[in-house]
Amino acid sequence: MNYKLSDLIDVEKNQNLMASFCEAVGIGSAIIDLEGEVLIGVRWQRICTGFHRVNEDTCRRCIESDTGLANELGKGKRFSLYKCKNGMTDAASPIIIEGEHVANAFVGQFLLGPPDREFFSRQAVEFGFDEQDYLKALDEVPIFSEDKIPHIMDFLVSFAEMTATMGLERIRQKHTEENLRRMSTVFKDAADPILIEDLDGIVIDMNDEVERSYGWSRDELIGKSIKTIVPPKRHKQAIELLKRCKAGENLRNIEGVRCNKDGKNSPVLLTLSILKNDSGKTIGISTLAKDITAQKQAEEKLLNREHDLGERVKELNCMFGISKLIEKKDITPEKVFRDSVKLIPPGWHYPEITCARIKFGKQEFKTDNFRASKWKQSEMITADGETVGSVEVYYLKKMPELDEGPFLKEERNLINAIAERLGQFIESMNADEKLKEYREHLEDLVQERTKELKDSEAKIRSVFENMQDAFYQTDKEGKIIRNVLVKGSKKVLDK
Repeated sequence: MNYKLSDLIDVEKNQNLMASFCEAVGIGSAIIDLEGEVLIGVRWQRICTGFHRVNEDTCRRCIESDTGLANELGKGKRFSLYKCKNGMTDAASPIIIEGEHVANAFVGQFLLGPPDREFFSRQAVEFGFDEQDYLKALDEVPIFSEDKIPHIMDFLVSFAEMTATMGLERIRQKHTEENLRRMSTVFKDAADPILIEDLDGIVIDMNDEVERSYGWSRDELIGKSIKTIVPPKRHKQAIELLKRCKAGENLRNIEGVRCNKDGKNSPVLLTLSILKNDSGKTIGISTLAKDITAQKQAEEKLLNREHDLGERVKELNCMFGISKLIEKKDITPEKVFRDSVKLIPPGWHYPEITCARIKFGKQEFKTDNFRASKWKQSEMITADGETVGSVEVYYLKKMPELDEGPFLKEERNLINAIAERLGQFIESMNADEKLKEYREHLEDLVQERTKELKDSEAKIRSVFENMQDAFYQTDKEGKIIRNVLVKGSKKVLDK
């Protein structure tokens, strides 16, 4: 296979899809060919792009680490996990197309556990980084358990190999079409079904692959209309393609459908080429039909994955919005619940028919379109071991059955997470209130004790001022080492 990966994939489309995936998962990734060209790169960590890669010494460490990781893949490993010399962790897998290593998929940078902040503080000092900003960038690095990384890598590699394989198939299809035009005399040995029809759409010849693919024999098709192997819903397309060819147009990569003798339909990619006689007059049309069943299934699988990723992004946006609300300084519970309930419907599968309600004590917070129905999901809000409210989600009309009635299992996880997060917020508010009360109590005790001490001091001072005697402090031998004079005792001391 004499192609680079960049020849086989649509880089822009794959960049957008991978960006959505990495944003949902929370990790950076890249696809790099064997010449070091970064074809796709998303969500790289600031600690590397802003620090490690810009410093000469730490960049040298990066290159040494990358080389070590690439060498591991060169040994035939399917997956390699590597901790670089700057403290980050990366993972990589080779992208193999038809047994040929064409590129590598990378994920990183991430951590496998809480970072050793002292190590990174020393590293910041050693290489002259702004320590505060460097540690802030460290806090932005995601933490993943090691057992999750292979699943992420499997998706990225499978995704790249599948799209590259489809790209390779498209390129080969074009080459096949060109060869068939150059070798029309041997078209009967072609691997794909080819029909020759006259300008009225009547089949006048066909290759052996037609019978093998569709079950129609030569006797059953020769002299019949092309519409014989086209399902009724596609007859209009067949007539339109015939008109375009009669007008002098060669057609390539037209999606169509072929019907076999048993009535089964197969998606095909059509190539229609004009046939001319020696004088240049159009006398017929050659139609090659490439079966693209596998490609369609792969595309459907990709679309389903993209849809699933979109759903997960909606759920993450919902939780992120609620978390941002809770993190606001001095926000009241009423404000949190009132704004949170508005964020819930967009996180569900059918947001346009979704309404929600949050109950807290005797208070209720509802979306504007709220109406209770029998299609309901709910979860209790607990704080400090007690039930203090609930989160409820309703569909306003009947929808198809899924995992939990009309709801997805992911939506069950989401409503549980929302209730748990709100419960944590309430616990935090309760703790703050108790702490405030305790501080006020301590202040009252301090003020009371201070007053008692001042009153006691005043009483003692009054006693001393009104006494007529003197006080002495002596050592063990009776020698005066300190005397205290009080009013009226001066004459005694003078004697």
